Amino acid sequence: MINPKSIISQARSSTLIRIYLRLFPTLIALSIIASFLIYQPELAQDFTNRFLTKLNLNQDDSAQAAPQLDLISPINSHRQQHDQPTLSPHPSLNSAAEYIALSLAANPQSETAIDLKKIATLADYSYSTIAYLAAITPLPIITPPTTNWITDSSSDILDPQFTQIGSHQLNIHLDNQDQIISVIVLASPADNPPPYPPSPTQKTTTNQSPPTYYTGTQLWQEVQNYRRNNGVPEFKQDNTLCTIASIRVNQMIELGKLDNHEGFTPLVDQFREDGRLTHTNIAENILSGYPTPQAAVAAWNGSPGHQALLRDGAYVFACTAANHGYAVLVAAF
Repeated sequence: MINPKSIISQARSSTLIRIYLRLFPTLIALSIIASFLIYQPELAQDFTNRFLTKLNLNQDDSAQAAPQLDLISPINSHRQQHDQPTLSPHPSLNSAAEYIALSLAANPQSETAIDLKKIATLADYSYSTIAYLAAITPLPIITPPTTNWITDSSSDILDPQFTQIGSHQLNIHLDNQDQIISVIVLASPADNPPPYPPSPTQKTTTNQSPPTYYTGTQLWQEVQNYRRNNGVPEFKQDNTLCTIASIRVNQMIELGKLDNHEGFTPLVDQFREDGRLTHTNIAENILSGYPTPQAAVAAWNGSPGHQALLRDGAYVFACTAANHGYAVLVAAF
């Protein structure tokens, strides 16, 4: 039987030569970066990101994996313990909870911007009573937000008027720490029968289905396909950029049109000021009116400025968001 130590010993000198030859281009690149840092620091940043992209080393490893909390079961258990019926999950209230989470992510120090009436309209939910509970919790989570809600807001949770519930969680990086925004929305739907029955001369249409829209996940897959097909490294998804992209989509949904990037710079500045955004360069692509993610990416590809962002290998981190026909790609390095 051959002694493994002898094999290692015999191969050591040739291995060192091979390692040196492989590291030689790296040493040259590092010396170039050092020269740039002295005379042209902006070029050094760009060169560094491109170099690390080639080595597949420029990764965002700072974010902790956030747990997926069950926000609804503890609420319903608390109601059952006090002889109240459980709340039925409703997808529109999930959307409302998401809009609230995004609003809090945009302005975590204040809840004054939360307009429940407007959010319910965006979520396509007609209500007679509505309320929400929210928490921003540092990771790792020691006490679940539902425990605090049950302690501090039991009367709201047990309110017999509420019959439905929605929830959402959003990961953010705030105050140099990974945190999670948790939101539940409690509501009862409006009972709005038509005031008068249709007259014999009126035509009622009942076979129209609501429009369907592609999602941010579907857009992300198509953007990654585009990068691969054009010989560019795939983007690395970044939670902070996902938050910015989602907020931007909802800004334009609320506005009812594209905003010509007017909401982008103030949002980025806000994220920089509170330390949530640390990337040096950040850019976005936006569009609306395209029925599929394939059509959206094709439209960006047909515009030189938008195509440049899709194909620029210096942009390492990114995220997409899409809803109601609006699409956003935010990329950074």
